[in-house]
Amino acid sequence: MNVVITGVGGQGTVLASRLVAYMGMEAGLPVRTAETIGMAQRGGCVTSHVRIGADPDDLIASPLVPQGTADLVLAFEPGEGTRALSYLSETGGMVVSSRPIIPVTASLASGGYDPEAHLAYLTDRLGDRLVVVDPAVLAGELGSDRALNVTMLGVAVRSGALTFTRDQLESAVRQLVKPRFVDMNLSAIALGERIFDEYHEQMASS
Repeated sequence: MNVVITGVGGQGTVLASRLVAYMGMEAGLPVRTAETIGMAQRGGCVTSHVRIGADPDDLIASPLVPQGTADLVLAFEPGEGTRALSYLSETGGMVVSSRPIIPVTASLASGGYDPEAHLAYLTDRLGDRLVVVDPAVLAGELGSDRALNVTMLGVAVRSGALTFTRDQLESAVRQLVKPRFVDMNLSAIALGERIFDEYHEQMASS
């Protein structure tokens, strides 16, 4: 299983990758990860690669996910979702946040930045393989949007793009998240499952 997680510094990209890697290791599978975090403290792009395989030989070549092979892309920002699209396989799924946080690369580019255009492009390309998460829903349901990363993992588990169970994700949260935030993040998993069900129902009826 190949997973690419991308966002802007401070959005929890690294924690999300560690949760995925932890689930793989707990399942007894070989895991390799790679991260680009040099710009994390400056509002720059942060990307994590997680490769999980039943055979160690599958992972020898590189910890980086090859283009066109990701089973799942988690994008915490619309533009980053578009940028990471080339990693996604023809059957892979993407979960993307609808809230724009303009990364340094976009702010330096000419021509402006239109997050709605990115979301429309991703929807057109991916159809029902895409789930869009509105962080405002988290603020209303959980009192904070700080658990966006775990909510999106909950969506991915529910969709089947991330082939672990809710129990495995909850176990990872209990092990890796600071104790005072565990309950909120467990609630975020349940919210992610509900978001997927509602989004899937909406797509089916449209």
